[in-house]
Amino acid sequence: MYIRKCAAERKAPLEAAGLFRYHRLMKKLLDLPASARPGREEFFEILVGGASGLRVERIISQGQTTPEGLWYNQEQDEWVLVLEGEARLEYENGAKIALGRGDSLFLPRHVKHRVAYTSAPCIWVAIHGDLRREY
Repeated sequence: MYIRKCAAERKAPLEAAGLFRYHRLMKKLLDLPASARPGREEFFEILVGGASGLRVERIISQGQTTPEGLWYNQEQDEWVLVLEGEARLEYENGAKIALGRGDSLFLPRHVKHRVAYTSAPCIWVAIHGDLRREY
């Protein structure tokens, strides 16, 4: 009874502000849908997109990597945040970086990189767009 009452009390102000569906979405970021179980293809889900080209997506990797010799050379900047798991990225210049839970990384457009390792699962949030670092 107490748990239900608390959940209802938290839900009411979010509903009043028209934000409850966004709250539910955020709670589900760590859930693994059936199509993202081990042994399946890497899972991509667009969470938010807009006419400006800004795109926020959730990616669930299950050990997938970028094929050897292939480099991402993206037209947009990308910022990634690892919510769960681990990943390693490599740059064309030989630099390597390891990411774990809570780590984020800014990848400027046209900086060639590849994913060398992901744990199973590795849950990411990626933001793509014109993300100039002006701070």
